[in-house]
Amino acid sequence: LLFIVSLVSGIFKYQIMAIGSGSMEPIIHVGDAVVFEKYKDSDKMNAESGEILVFMHNGKYITHRVIDKYVDEKSELVYQTKGDNNKDNDNFVVHKDDVIGVVKLKINYIGLPSIWVQNLFKN
Repeated sequence: LLFIVSLVSGIFKYQIMAIGSGSMEPIIHVGDAVVFEKYKDSDKMNAESGEILVFMHNGKYITHRVIDKYVDEKSELVYQTKGDNNKDNDNFVVHKDDVIGVVKLKINYIGLPSIWVQNLFKN
């Protein structure tokens, strides 16, 4: 229990997060949890195609796969991402400041209680 609480707190190099969307199925299901390695600022653009990133977009944490990494029109290195279960690539790019980390481990079903609690408080 102490181990899980320390992962949820985010004070260490690794953090755990419950998955609330089916966008990464069949690899990661709703209610699974992912353990991700938080990136230091200097590491944020080191992920390669195929890796699964955790990033912030419009105030929400998203866990999607890197499809491509390239330099945009502002000469910034960005990621193109996509949920495995989504038909199209995300309609936005992920900038360095939005990257939180990279998924290292999936734990089946352990995130379900978090999802149930969140659903209780939705309008």
